[in-house]
Amino acid sequence: MRSDGHLDPRDDGDGTTDPLRPQKDLAAAVEVAELFCEGLTGRQRFRRTLESLVAPPSRLAWGDFQAAARSLRSVPAWRVTDVHCPNGNTNVAHVDIGSATNPLAVAVLKLVWSPQLQCWLV
Repeated sequence: MRSDGHLDPRDDGDGTTDPLRPQKDLAAAVEVAELFCEGLTGRQRFRRTLESLVAPPSRLAWGDFQAAARSLRSVPAWRVTDVHCPNGNTNVAHVDIGSATNPLAVAVLKLVWSPQLQCWLV
C-alpha cells in the first residue's frame, strides 16, 4: 500500500512484479480502476483512453462517460478501499472506491479479465 492509501499495483509482496508483463492479479485490476477514475476527471481529454479500458460489449452503454464522471464526483477525495473476486470468480474483480472525507460516499467498479487481451477491463 502506498502512503496515500492506494494499493500499489506493482507490489505483489516480494517486490518482483514486472509492470510491463500482463498479470491476472488483483493488483493489476486496481491499477486499471485507478487509471479509469483518473481518466474520468478529464473525461473529454482522455475519452480514447477511457474507451480502451472498457470491455467492448459495454462500450456503447458508457456513452460519453458523463454519468460515470458525475458518480465519481459524488465520492470526494476518492481512493480504492478494497478489491476482491466475487464468489471466488477470478475472471471478475470488484474494486471498491471510497471517500477519504465522507464514509458514506462509495462506488464499485466491476472489472472483467479479457483472456484475448490479457488485461482487466471495466
